[in-house]
Amino acid sequence: MLLKSIYSKVLITAFALSSSIATANDITRFKLVVIKKEFGYQNSYITTFNKNMSSCTELTKIKKVTESEIACTAAITSVKSINTNTKRAKFLESLSYSNRGVSRYMNDDLSGAKDDLLTATLIDSNTITQSNLELLNRLVPDNKNLNKPTNIATNRNL
Repeated sequence: MLLKSIYSKVLITAFALSSSIATANDITRFKLVVIKKEFGYQNSYITTFNKNMSSCTELTKIKKVTESEIACTAAITSVKSINTNTKRAKFLESLSYSNRGVSRYMNDDLSGAKDDLLTATLIDSNTITQSNLELLNRLVPDNKNLNKPTNIATNRNL
């Protein structure tokens, strides 16, 4: 029930935020996702995840890319601590990797960005992760040899 509530609010926030980023920041059209504070039951893992995702997104938007990558990595770690293997939890995990991929792209870590976006789509191939990966593929020339996933994407038990 709690993850259903999170899932619904993530979708609403993701679509609202992705449209505002595309118009407000013409440098990139990547979609970032923020998790709004949930109503009802909150455990410490969900609270920590929400805080980390919010920090990740805000720091990425203001281009503090080193700090944003740290916050995005913390979001990935905290969503894994929720300790559930549901479709909704995988959705949130994929969004965490997608956000970090955008942060890494903005930090000129093209290989890391590609790894994270591939991992995100392998975990849950939703419209947000697919869109970000497609955009990265358009922005990064093929001769950069970034088409093969590294250990992050290939060693996951999906």
